[in-house]
Amino acid sequence: MRSVCTWPGCKRIVPGEETRCPPHKAKTEAYQRARQREAVPKRRERSPWQSLYNLTIWRKVLRPNQLAAVPFCERCAAMGKQTLATIVHHRIPHKGGRALFQDPANLASSCTHCHQAAEQAAEKRALRQSNMGGRVNSPDQGGETISHQHRIFARGKNGGGV
Repeated sequence: MRSVCTWPGCKRIVPGEETRCPPHKAKTEAYQRARQREAVPKRRERSPWQSLYNLTIWRKVLRPNQLAAVPFCERCAAMGKQTLATIVHHRIPHKGGRALFQDPANLASSCTHCHQAAEQAAEKRALRQSNMGGRVNSPDQGGETISHQHRIFARGKNGGGV
């Protein structure tokens, strides 16, 4: 089967299952490799302890042992469901601390769905906590800094009540 190269403006015919002609395929692959190289340092900036998950003790001991000991998602089990766990996470964030990272009692088995839901909830919680006592950007408040005890947060007749 023959088709036209999918590169914008290219009219070359490509054989078989290919979608791009050889020059454009090479450009696309080079672009993808460059994006991957850019992504790794950015991820390391956000989470400098990410390299701990490449350690042999994590890959060959801690993670497999946890999944063997508790093969089902702990959160799903609490709700009466039985879902196979695919992720091992830390109950208490280790933030680079080797002792907490390697502590088997700090590990929990989780399915992808529950792990992502928990991470999103933690991010929302952190956002709410960072906004407490933060800036109010509404025009009537003039963008001044206020605390959560301010009258606009008070419950009752004149307050906003959150």
